[in-house]
Amino acid sequence: MVGRALAPCAALALLACGAPAPGRPAAPVEEADAAPAPAFVIYEGDAISPLARDDGFLYWAAPDGVLRRPLGGPDAGEIAVVSRATAGLTITALVVAGDRVVCTDGGQVVAVPVVGDPDAAPVVLGDGLEPVTALAGDAGGVYAALGDTIVELRAGAEPRQVAIGQGEVTSLALDADSVWWVDHDPDPDAGDPTAPLGARITGEGAVRRAPRAGGPIAEVAGAQPSPVQVRRHGDRVYWATERGVAVRSLPVAGHATPRVELDGRAGGLAVDDRGVVAIDLGGTIRERRADGTIAVLATGDGVLTPALDRDAVVADGWVYAVAVRNDLGRPVLTATPRGRDDVTVAAPVTGQLQQLRSRGGALYWVETDRDGAGRAAVYRADPRRHRRRLLGRFRGWVSDLAVGEGAVYLAADTEIFRVPTRGGKVGLFRYTAAGAVQALTVHRGHLLWVNGAALVALRLTARAPFEVARNDRGSGGGDLGATLVFDDDYVYLTSFGWGGTGVYRISERGQVTVLWDGATTGSYPTGDLVRLGDQLYFVADGALRRLDVTGGDPQTVATFGEDFPVAMVSGGDLLYLMVRRSGPAGEWLELDRVVPGEAPVAILRCSAYGSDLPRLADDDAAYLFVDDAVGIMRIARDAAPWPGLPLAPM
Repeated sequence: MVGRALAPCAALALLACGAPAPGRPAAPVEEADAAPAPAFVIYEGDAISPLARDDGFLYWAAPDGVLRRPLGGPDAGEIAVVSRATAGLTITALVVAGDRVVCTDGGQVVAVPVVGDPDAAPVVLGDGLEPVTALAGDAGGVYAALGDTIVELRAGAEPRQVAIGQGEVTSLALDADSVWWVDHDPDPDAGDPTAPLGARITGEGAVRRAPRAGGPIAEVAGAQPSPVQVRRHGDRVYWATERGVAVRSLPVAGHATPRVELDGRAGGLAVDDRGVVAIDLGGTIRERRADGTIAVLATGDGVLTPALDRDAVVADGWVYAVAVRNDLGRPVLTATPRGRDDVTVAAPVTGQLQQLRSRGGALYWVETDRDGAGRAAVYRADPRRHRRRLLGRFRGWVSDLAVGEGAVYLAADTEIFRVPTRGGKVGLFRYTAAGAVQALTVHRGHLLWVNGAALVALRLTARAPFEVARNDRGSGGGDLGATLVFDDDYVYLTSFGWGGTGVYRISERGQVTVLWDGATTGSYPTGDLVRLGDQLYFVADGALRRLDVTGGDPQTVATFGEDFPVAMVSGGDLLYLMVRRSGPAGEWLELDRVVPGEAPVAILRCSAYGSDLPRLADDDAAYLFVDDAVGIMRIARDAAPWPGLPLAPM
């Protein structure tokens, strides 16, 4: 390989970075139990019903009957049997109604006292009602959804109709005056439009209510994308959907535009004075707090899969939910603490995210529509506000993204586009006939990129680019995604051109030096490269390696066995590494933090579901995108270690 200067390159000396390094976090906690676990398993059995609670206890049904335990964490108290009368039944819904626990197996509805003889016979509120699709109850009464009909149930009396012809009712809620429900996926041919309780309401899913005593049906929110759960709390009604926005809400009194509480997709939903909690399809539990902050309380880790047909319950500092252990196929009851503040949602994402960067305290990214039409959009967000701003739209697939000097630059094959960071038209900035653009970087007034055969620089105030260095073995066909890093005198990169399988240093005069040749060992480094001080970090052969900027033999920092790193960035004097891991229970993604001279520490584990590639960025924190159900996550630099899931504090 030969490097040569092809144009005056004194400008390259101006490209030195010299960015100050933020303060280093406190040393990681070594003991796994010194930080709160994402979830605790507090019960494990062959079948667990949806959950319910009163002021002091959590209730559920299992093969042994109806059970309860005090609200709180793993050590809150012992599990007690409320009733053995339901032993052997598969309970599909359960509520606490005053001094009774009411449950159903889908065909009959029975009530047992909260306190009493566990062996006493239950009171039958209804029989032969199949299908019972939802229950709600309080001290004033018990209500059930029978498919498309909502009724009030009383012992010894026929069910009293409250609403009919409602399509598919999947969830009920009560307040002092009304019954609330969600119509998940209405059948336009269902119902009787001449019925006395009101005409059939057709269309998409909807949120509706009716007086508890019977009366006109009111549509609270129509055209909702598959709503599945509804909750009433304070002066608002909340509902979760399987498609589109995860959780919305409306004030109970008067008409208004629905407020978005959480983006993405959701199944489990719970609300209290502290916030709105939702569980998505991958097992991530998010909470939108009263101050607008969205915290990530737990993420799927390949061990547990949430049972989204089971209601989530919140109380004080805990979220309770039902999940399935993937390794054993058995359901478990989990308690997740709500106090974690170092992992939050920085920005929502609705499309397929292509590239992600963080610069000057702001996030920039490109996402495309998921319909395959090729429409793309450039966004900017302030991570502290959980809002995004559209900067511009265009068509194409972005292979790289760079931010600086008041603009966002986008590489799409042999073209470079530009849009101001304040927003505007996305315009063609440069066409490069030499090859596909990779490693796009803005640095000290220059735009740099690799085109497969050469490292190219363009002073942003000039008209023409110049080649800094060329690889004689380069084909011009593009690079595999190198990262450019700088010090005062050199630029460093991996995979420089076709056939370049090592780590390279390029001087301001265009001289190329091979610091490490992977071909000698049959290794091929990935494109990500990080410089911390006088050390370069890269991944080759599934191992994290460290190499001095002057060259030599690289040292192995960490090995990952059959697992493999998929992304790497630097944050101040720290290194963040995204690793795809697998085990008997499944696959998951792990974000590791590396302090030079210390072993990697896992600070986040999340589900590897979804079709999106993990994206990683850094600035004042680490930013991670895994799937649009969650959005872009912000992980504080001093985030506590993310311990493994303890499967047995019972």
